[in-house]
Amino acid sequence: MADNTRDLHTLTTLAGKTVIVTGGANGIGAETVRLFNSHGANTVIADLERTRAEGEAAIRSLQHPTSALFITVNILIWDQIKALFSQCIQHFGKIDIVVANAGIMESQSLFDIENVDEQGELRESTEGFRVIDVNLKGTINTLRLALHHMRHNKPVSPGSLRGSVILVTSTSGYFGTTGVGAYITSKHGLTGLLRASQQVARNLGIGVNAVAPFFTPTPTFKELAEKWKNSGPVCPIVR
Repeated sequence: MADNTRDLHTLTTLAGKTVIVTGGANGIGAETVRLFNSHGANTVIADLERTRAEGEAAIRSLQHPTSALFITVNILIWDQIKALFSQCIQHFGKIDIVVANAGIMESQSLFDIENVDEQGELRESTEGFRVIDVNLKGTINTLRLALHHMRHNKPVSPGSLRGSVILVTSTSGYFGTTGVGAYITSKHGLTGLLRASQQVARNLGIGVNAVAPFFTPTPTFKELAEKWKNSGPVCPIVR
């Protein structure tokens, strides 16, 4: 059996820390908020305005609701995400942890080459590029601002980190067989972003790590799971 003593000790150190979770109103993000809040962390749900009711309901259900805040943000809009970090610091004093969780998935295949216009010309994959923008560009925006602000934090003890950023990637960032090409591409990009950021983050005294969940029953995956269930076996790569 694994020894979780160290993990449990880490959770006890969260009291009083401030955590931003993008895409925190539902799914993995909401459960992440719940975990941090239950261990005494100030938690900020950063999500789209249309999720406000869901996010505020989640806050009311938390163990420490007065230590939680919902802030509207679209991570693709630079002014909005800058304002997110500024508001968080204004409210809680500093930011210790950022969980870059916000992401979406396409409903139409990136490789749907039958999607043509009235003249029979292939349409641009606007939905596919939006997925890549949100999942990759939005996470880059989040990471850059986290590094910018966390570098000013004072380490709790000599050699300790000034802050921590967790990128929520996916097992899809390591293989490519589910048929959602834009999502898979974006998650591979996040794996590259994780690796590319290490030296800069280390020099600033900030940790950048990632978690890569497998299929999780969230709103994002619900419709897709039904499609996969009826699609039969996944085809192997042609060599």
